[in-house]
Amino acid sequence: MSVPEAGIIYNDIKPTACRVAEELEQQLIQRGWTVKLATGAGGILGYSHPDRPTC
Repeated sequence: MSVPEAGIIYNDIKPTACRVAEELEQQLIQRGWTVKLATGAGGILGYSHPDRPTC
């Protein structure tokens, strides 16, 4: 039996995004998921200027 997996990419500059990512991670773990978190560091979110995110 395989375990469902999820990846959560979030903007760690924004406190609300950090809180929501942590809450979602815990909810998924409680349901038996394997969860990986990644921040937007280095432009992973696709920003053309990572030092000036637009969202």
